[in-house]
Amino acid sequence: MKNYIIAYIVLNEVKREYGVTSGEISSKTRVANVRRARQVFTQLMREHSTMTLDEIGLLVNRDHSTVSTTSIVVRKELSRDNNYRERYIRVKQNIKNQIEDGKELC
Repeated sequence: MKNYIIAYIVLNEVKREYGVTSGEISSKTRVANVRRARQVFTQLMREHSTMTLDEIGLLVNRDHSTVSTTSIVVRKELSRDNNYRERYIRVKQNIKNQIEDGKELC
């Protein structure tokens, strides 16, 4: 599946789960819920796409080092926060289902 389709799927699932807009995800705000959504988006893009760190960074108005560091933050949160982990798994499963459904249509 093409990276732009994966980005669309991931973005929509993250927006729905966290109640944020595309503009907020790519903004410079550090409001907790928006920051969390941005971190989850970048991590899921790393997992589901073949985009480089630079390319993912462009989607969220960040550089490659921020995208790389985000992985550490997400892994740490997943290991210590049950609510964070449940939300992450839910979004990840929804994305996986949509990607699989899309592959069947191709």
